[in-house]
Amino acid sequence: MQPKSNRAFGKSLAVGILFIAASVLLAGCGGGTDTATSTTGTATTATTSTSGLKKIPTPSTLTVKPVDTTVNKFPDQYTVNILFTPNSDTPAFFADAIKSKKPIFVEFYGENDSISDQMAAGIAELQTQYASQVTFILLNSDKPQTYGALSEQLPVQYVPQVFIFNNKSTIIRSYTGYSDKARLDQALYDAVNRGY
Repeated sequence: MQPKSNRAFGKSLAVGILFIAASVLLAGCGGGTDTATSTTGTATTATTSTSGLKKIPTPSTLTVKPVDTTVNKFPDQYTVNILFTPNSDTPAFFADAIKSKKPIFVEFYGENDSISDQMAAGIAELQTQYASQVTFILLNSDKPQTYGALSEQLPVQYVPQVFIFNNKSTIIRSYTGYSDKARLDQALYDAVNRGY
């Protein structure tokens, strides 16, 4: 028969060994975490993910996508077929453009506006493309003295804002905010060839 103190020690030792064995077993299983190792050439990388969740990419694995500027963040404020009627407050340069019976492209832009700057190159290309068919009028919203009451007559609510007229002084398109070159090109094509 063993003394009581030896028996208690033996039981404590058995419990301790069981606890250590269980800990090692759980650590070997991963505790609910899947581990995958992949080898590429000479480099070996390990990715760990919690069950059911995708691995969060690190900055070195992120693919940076450019901003989708084709999305017009501000919806059109006007539908097609809005007749513009000049009055005594209409600036002379704009009244003359209407009398020319050519489609008109009007842009109100901001001088240091990043969206206006993004559109500038595309609009310059369209000016070259449609030079003989369309009258282009680009107005700096920071210098309202150059266009008088025209911004209230159209009206301008945000820059950049583009108005496209057909040859009968009807606004056929109005875009507020970013508009890419393809969208403006289609509107100018419609103004020149279809009148709507």
